[in-house]
Amino acid sequence: MQAGSLSQNVVLVDGQNQMPAIGETVAWSDKPDNQFATARVSGIAPGVDHTRTLALRDGLVIVIDRLESAAEHAYDFVYHNFGELSLGDGWTSAPADKPLAETTNYANIIGLNRLTGQGPLHLRWDLTNQVSASAKTPPTTTPVHLALWQAPVAGSEIFTGTIGLNNPNTTRMPDAAPSLFTRARGKTVSFVTVLEPYKEKPSVTGISLEPDVLTIQRGEESLRIPLKDFTGGTAR
Repeated sequence: MQAGSLSQNVVLVDGQNQMPAIGETVAWSDKPDNQFATARVSGIAPGVDHTRTLALRDGLVIVIDRLESAAEHAYDFVYHNFGELSLGDGWTSAPADKPLAETTNYANIIGLNRLTGQGPLHLRWDLTNQVSASAKTPPTTTPVHLALWQAPVAGSEIFTGTIGLNNPNTTRMPDAAPSLFTRARGKTVSFVTVLEPYKEKPSVTGISLEPDVLTIQRGEESLRIPLKDFTGGTAR
């Protein structure tokens, strides 16, 4: 089982656990058509500030991470889920030639693969069988999936691999958790991610990012979301 920050859906700095820190709420809204919360933490690593927005919009979860520092760092966006992971169209994988790091349990990631593709990243998790064998109710036959889209980050490297996490759905402890690791370097880096839970067919067909606007394509329709509504800035 993994321990430390790598076992959480967070951003790691230079391959190290996050430092203990207290954040502050920057903005929030409980309006039905614009529910979000934005918080900022100073000092997740020496000299590094992290602002994260979680927003609910039209059945989607939008995650916006902005890392800021006066010095350059390697930032690893980490996202885990259970179930079976598959790649979206246009994305391929090949075994990585070395671990992402030797610290913070990175060397224990199983089946580390480097992804290659163009445009926004697209991954899917199939969670249909996430039911305990000892459950009193029979397993559902209704498909349960989660789609992830992530806007391109200049110069980033994208990896998938499996770690072990305690699974409250199946009671397996630990259980395999196929995971995403997006690594980007710079003084200021932003990750913009869209999550869509769905049953049989997802509605999102693509995303694009301008400096101030996230556009989510749903077939012939587009949902345009000004990022400054959440963070007071841009996603540059």
